[in-house]
Amino acid sequence: EKFLMKTVKKSLKLKFTIAVLVVSLVPFLLFIFISIKEGKEKLLENVYSNLENQISLLINLINTDLTNVKNQVNLWSKFQVLDDILVDDVDKRVQSFIDNIHKNSGLKGIIFCVNKNGKTVASTRKDLINKVFPVRYFKENFTDLHKPEYLNKYFLKFSYPIYASFDNHKLIGYFVFLYDTDNLLKYISNTDKEFNIIFNKDKTYFIGQSVDILNKLKSDKGFTSIYGYIIAYKKIKNNTFKDNWYMLSAVDENFLFKPIYSLNKIFLIIGISGILLIIGTTFYLVRKMVNPIENLTEFVKNITVKKDYSKTITIKSNDEIQLLADAFNHMIGEINKAFKSLEKESLERLRLFLKLTETFNSITKAEKPEDVFEIVDQQLKDFPHIKEIGFSITKIKDALNVKIKTEEINGYLYFRIEENRFSSEEERFLKSIGTFVNLWLERIELMKKATESSKAKSAFIANMSHELRTPLNSIIGFAQFFQMADDIPEEYKELAKNIEISGRHLLDLINDILDFSKAEAGKIEVNKINTNIASVIYDAVNIVKPMADEKIFT
Repeated sequence: EKFLMKTVKKSLKLKFTIAVLVVSLVPFLLFIFISIKEGKEKLLENVYSNLENQISLLINLINTDLTNVKNQVNLWSKFQVLDDILVDDVDKRVQSFIDNIHKNSGLKGIIFCVNKNGKTVASTRKDLINKVFPVRYFKENFTDLHKPEYLNKYFLKFSYPIYASFDNHKLIGYFVFLYDTDNLLKYISNTDKEFNIIFNKDKTYFIGQSVDILNKLKSDKGFTSIYGYIIAYKKIKNNTFKDNWYMLSAVDENFLFKPIYSLNKIFLIIGISGILLIIGTTFYLVRKMVNPIENLTEFVKNITVKKDYSKTITIKSNDEIQLLADAFNHMIGEINKAFKSLEKESLERLRLFLKLTETFNSITKAEKPEDVFEIVDQQLKDFPHIKEIGFSITKIKDALNVKIKTEEINGYLYFRIEENRFSSEEERFLKSIGTFVNLWLERIELMKKATESSKAKSAFIANMSHELRTPLNSIIGFAQFFQMADDIPEEYKELAKNIEISGRHLLDLINDILDFSKAEAGKIEVNKINTNIASVIYDAVNIVKPMADEKIFT
């Protein structure tokens, strides 16, 4: 495997062959795959749409039939002949009436009438006559799927109250139609290829065949594929069923996709033929196209090794390979030109860099603003294309202007040139000099301010030291006088000595401040002297002793 990968990596012919095969075969195979997939999906969409339309149509028909039954029962309950219920239908006119209705309606089910106490007066099912039902059973116009009392079968119940024809407010009984669910079988188909089912919400009652797929249905409507069937189902919505019933239609997948499977065989034959044709064409084209490229590759290797850009290659294929060879020959010529241009540009950049370094070094020696401008003028007077260098507070027309702005200077360093003959490198060079001039002028101003500030500080310190030394010398002299007086108690002489020590210490501090000033100016001298440590400690204790006494420290 590794050997094969290395061989492929080193061979353009193999790479090109594989690439052409991939580019040719992949779209072809994708086309076949997508065509089959899209055809199947499109067919599936049409099936879903047809199933949904079929279910909607059946639901509408069922709703229409149930509504008609409901209206018909309501109409039947208003016939005058039903007044005989008051006398328990002694003439059997009510019985004859419901028998005719049952015969002419063409509907399966049981029709009967009860009096207001629930007793059956007449019925198409004779064993129900004189049977008594709970009156509350008839008060609802519709009762969903159930097993009525005395019967062992599921029915849908439609019932309407019967009022006397001579008094619209007098209830005399109820007209009842137990609708047999077999009436809905006319909407059910059941073949090997497709079938329909009507089922209740609990999936405990079916009109049509019972299948396990119902347990897989979770929502009120939808599409799915289970057990080899494409299935669509939807809730039957009407005022009669009260959202408790569903309609389902299913189609066998094998029957549905039989045209697709036949089409797959055709695509397979076309695919194999196309693959063989593509492979043969690929090898022919690769051989025709790669040979000139290999010749060109060998030519490039020779140029790379020998560095001889004077040679050219001739390929006559009258196609893009020949154009590539001609372009390569042109490229070699351009490379020669580029080498020469690059060498010239590098020399120019080196010249500008050296000149820039020299100019910067010269500017750093300037101590005054006028010296800076003079140095720039001297350094660039022989620069090509520059006719004049100067400083102006406004921009100079037909010149390269560089903004110079410090606290004391505001204007433009301008370079008057010959008809805009500067290159971009030369323009950046002059702008760099202008920027450095601005920075150096700012430095000169800062140094000037620092020097003036240092002088003012030194003068202030000198004056203050003189003003402080005069009274301190008087205090020290007075303290020495007290120490030499004969009539002064020793206690006071000791205090006078402390005053002298503190005064001399303060005088030393003033001298230290002057030394700091000298240090900043770089003129301080450090001398080594012998020091009596005990004397230093004694003086330090005497200086802080009054404060310690004041704080009651001992």
